[in-house]
Amino acid sequence: FFEFFNFSLRKVFPEINLSIDFKLTELTTKGGYQEYGRYRGDWTKLGHGTQQLISLLFLLILPRDCIYIIDEPENGLHPGLQLKLLKFIKEIVLKDSTYSKQFFFATHSTSFIDFRGNCSHFVCEKTKNSFSVKLLEKDNLNILREVLGFNPGTLLQANGIIWVEGISDIPYIEILFRCFDISLEDHNVIIRPYFGKDNILSGNLSIEMLKSFNPNFLIIMDSDKKSVKDQPPGKLINKQKEFEQAGYKFWTFEEFCDIEGILPQETLINFFNIKTNHQDFKLKDNYEKLDSYIEDLKKLGVVDINSSKYDKIRDSKKISSFIKNNKIYMNIIKNNSYLNREVKEILEKIKVWENLLTFENIVQDYDELIQEYTNGSVNERKFILQKFQKEKEDIIYFLVSSLNSDLVDNRKVYQEILNELDSDWLGIFKEMVIIDGKKVKTLDNLKIFKESLIVSLKLYRDKMDDESEEHIIVEHLGKLFDNNHELIEKLDFRIDHNGDSILNKDFWIHLTRNPRSKNVFQFLVRKLKNGQSFKPDIVFLSKKYPNSTKNSIGIDLQVLSEFIEYLEAFRNSQ
Repeated sequence: FFEFFNFSLRKVFPEINLSIDFKLTELTTKGGYQEYGRYRGDWTKLGHGTQQLISLLFLLILPRDCIYIIDEPENGLHPGLQLKLLKFIKEIVLKDSTYSKQFFFATHSTSFIDFRGNCSHFVCEKTKNSFSVKLLEKDNLNILREVLGFNPGTLLQANGIIWVEGISDIPYIEILFRCFDISLEDHNVIIRPYFGKDNILSGNLSIEMLKSFNPNFLIIMDSDKKSVKDQPPGKLINKQKEFEQAGYKFWTFEEFCDIEGILPQETLINFFNIKTNHQDFKLKDNYEKLDSYIEDLKKLGVVDINSSKYDKIRDSKKISSFIKNNKIYMNIIKNNSYLNREVKEILEKIKVWENLLTFENIVQDYDELIQEYTNGSVNERKFILQKFQKEKEDIIYFLVSSLNSDLVDNRKVYQEILNELDSDWLGIFKEMVIIDGKKVKTLDNLKIFKESLIVSLKLYRDKMDDESEEHIIVEHLGKLFDNNHELIEKLDFRIDHNGDSILNKDFWIHLTRNPRSKNVFQFLVRKLKNGQSFKPDIVFLSKKYPNSTKNSIGIDLQVLSEFIEYLEAFRNSQ
């Protein structure tokens, strides 16, 4: 057994020809180790990760049938040692047919997610109210590895993915967001090519398949329009509708023919040495291909005939770097109202992706931050406040949504912290904690709930056109409804459809949830008469509803105002 163990070690650590000396004596009870045949002394002098791996390997080759359950093997093992562990299991342990062995790993490591072999990959997701386990289909993993050339772990562990037509589009997308002071890397959002629009349009990469890679994604595709009045191909329009109806953004650069439309004319002039004083010089049309434009200028003598053709794969990186080093070019892109609007919309998507993945951790960590702040010195408090500042919206959002005894017990601490933060949420918090100059503990939860709901609905009415605030307030409203069913019923409302419908004889509130996180992302308020809808419908729809729905139903802001007035009248009558 010991000989086989050392043989196995040398397979795993060939670079140092490692072996363990098992001839233990009373003086050396921990055993020694050898490198390249030379005795090196106590094996515990090896690095902690190497020691941990050796101990684990020893257990793995015990001569017995066994099921191993290993929790977070990456703790203490850097990526190189993780790969050694997997190699050991695959090439040594599992090849021994004498014994039956099975392994279960709970891990966040991409080394394990990317492992190939006779294995299954599952994604476990825990939210505040649920726990789910999803099998990653092998066919989808193989498409990622063999067709698209990606490691599944990289895609799964990103906050989200921006899918583009080809590799050469990536530099243009990166510089586009840089112009708006957005680093996709800082948001843990990655850009990956789907290698030609036909993979999307034909359904080779379906919504379900893309969701299995990472449920947070959006599609970017060239419109291929020939003019401002031209329409994209029907197949593209239909596919765009399919994705958008499923809740996924599908951007087609409809004001250009392709992604090069984002490039300012000034950039093209200087990069391609275009002679603007030439009599035949002309500006590039938004629906003109860049390579055709440059070739036309060559024929006219406006661009040197001997200069290289525009090659997207070669030149996209160069042009993007050219823009990055010139603030004038970056500002021209930033001041383009169309690009500004689209990038802001994508940024809101990214914020939602981040909130879905980090909110539960924030909820768990905020008590610890409060405790640190309460017990900290002046300098420590300053440092802690910086941590709060980084995630202030989420921290305040949780405080407002929780409606628990902590609001009373830690009120002074919360107030001190919140006074340090500049946020619109502070107003809601103050409305909840102090009503008519009284402290929370002198009021019942029902009154706190009503005040919070009224203030939140008013804030939504005022902020609904602010994309950076709208989704946060909707999620907040969803939490208020979800966490307080008993209080809602005390307001004479009935709760149906697992909390998605809240109604009485006068109003019906319907909540729509993100299928992955179960967080509310849109809502409607329908006016009723004795429990029945009006004909035609009288309804308010929140901003995230598709335009097609808004156009067919209408959007009546007056309904939201009437619902707020209804709640205020109910409050005053009590």
